[in-house]
Amino acid sequence: MKCKVTIDMSHYPKEGPWELPEGWAWCRLDELGEVITGTTPSKGDTSNYGNDYPFYKPTDLENGINTTLAGDNLSAEGYEKARKLPINSVLVTCIGATIGKTGLIRRAGSCNQQINAVIPLPFVVPEYLYYCCVSGYGQDAIISNASATTLPILNKSRFSELLFPLPPIQEQQRILEAINHYMAIIEGVDDKRIKLIKLSDASKTKILDLAIHGKLVPQDHSDEPAIELLKRINPNFKPSDNLHYEGDLPNGWQAVNLGQVVDIVSGTSYQKSDIVSSGEGIRILRGGNIQNGRILLFDDDVYVQRYLANERNALRYGDIVIVASTGSHELIGKAAQVDTSYSNTQIGAFLRIIRPKVFELADYLSIIFQSGYYKNHIRDVAKGTNINNIKSAYLTDFIVPIPPLEEQRKILQRINALFVIVDQITDSINDTKQVLDGLDNS
Repeated sequence: MKCKVTIDMSHYPKEGPWELPEGWAWCRLDELGEVITGTTPSKGDTSNYGNDYPFYKPTDLENGINTTLAGDNLSAEGYEKARKLPINSVLVTCIGATIGKTGLIRRAGSCNQQINAVIPLPFVVPEYLYYCCVSGYGQDAIISNASATTLPILNKSRFSELLFPLPPIQEQQRILEAINHYMAIIEGVDDKRIKLIKLSDASKTKILDLAIHGKLVPQDHSDEPAIELLKRINPNFKPSDNLHYEGDLPNGWQAVNLGQVVDIVSGTSYQKSDIVSSGEGIRILRGGNIQNGRILLFDDDVYVQRYLANERNALRYGDIVIVASTGSHELIGKAAQVDTSYSNTQIGAFLRIIRPKVFELADYLSIIFQSGYYKNHIRDVAKGTNINNIKSAYLTDFIVPIPPLEEQRKILQRINALFVIVDQITDSINDTKQVLDGLDNS
């Protein structure tokens, strides 16, 4: 085949995986540029390192087409000893789990031996070669040509032989203009998608806050007031005039301290010697098992010996599990309701169980623990020096509004109906993103 770009490549007969347009040619990578495998100047010689030239490693290629910064830098002396890479060289990780990660460097520098670099020839637009490497075809070619071992490696020789389609340089420029145009459209849609998803989350938070302030469903004065339910929980219950809930509560509602309607169950600490293999003991839930209002189980969950079973901190249907200790101010207090059976499962030391004294309250209390009212409260009080902690008093003293039992049912029905609508909107947004991703990868 004759490459009608700039040079005659008829002495390289190649057939690619698909037929190319007139004027295009299948070319090996080393026909498109000089291929170089990086190297690392001696770290024992401190004169090799300084702030003059970036020394790229796979972790530095995250910015893709706009790679400029590196975790390490070489001195001018070290750069002279290294493999010099001019601006607009294409760098491709050639070993390990991140094989195929690609960057187009915007600062001259060097790279280590985990990277194969290509310095494009004059008839190859660097951005075009970059997009060839990050395309679905390019990534498949890189991975499929790597050695089939637990640590995949694509050596320089096999990397150099990878085939890529090359159009005339003017068409490369037009292709890039089209890519940039459609990328801008996709990024604009993606930004709007993210904003809409945040709006969906904010809508759910607003719905929950309206619910616990008595503003989501109309009140029915014939409903049994909440105080009657509270007296069934505790015959000696008496309303307190000292509880100040934000805003005015509707008639029939009652503000109480959380400790009046739930039991707080603390988790247990275990020793390393207590741990056994998966399936041979009791699963211990940790903070990572509580995500987005749900309890998730993982293959690497910790198990302890069965004799350590504790019925009190085993999960029960209707329990609410919260993260009571974490280094993250954002994650402290995240909660999930137990809505299915979990056999041989209990909580670890950093979790707490909020156990309603009567099952009728379980679903309503669960929405309080997903509300902004609860999240704001817990983040304000659970502040530690190095780690955020929720003391039992922060929970037992937490003021919660209790509506009449019949209104609780109406509230839950209304929330479920509204959340279905919000979720449908979110799903349609995500479906649109998947379509755009498909166009982006086609």
